[in-house]
Amino acid sequence: MVADGLWTIVFSAASEVHGGSTVSEEINRGGVFVISNGRIHGGGISFYFLGKCSEDAEGVHVKVRAVRYNDLVASAFGEENNVDLEFHGHVTGESMSLDGNVVNRPQAQMKIYAQRRARIPG
Repeated sequence: MVADGLWTIVFSAASEVHGGSTVSEEINRGGVFVISNGRIHGGGISFYFLGKCSEDAEGVHVKVRAVRYNDLVASAFGEENNVDLEFHGHVTGESMSLDGNVVNRPQAQMKIYAQRRARIPG
């Protein structure tokens, strides 16, 4: 897969639509993902991530479950401790840009910017 590797990630923004108004928050939180053979493992300061990655002619598709393991930092997901997320985007060289949302809450949008730090041998 073109997306295989060790990636550092930054969640850049979250926004939701409430009553026709968009409310957004700069998150500026990060973490790491390892993508290998369609599987994703990773984490950050308060959540770990498990999921799947696929690729097609339209780009990269990511589905992850974010599971809270501590309360050090306020969550970008509100009070939820287990959140399913889906993202779509593109890999360009050693960078990846993804747009997505909380599953079943399309108004809860997020962006991820990632930088590949290592390739997976194979």
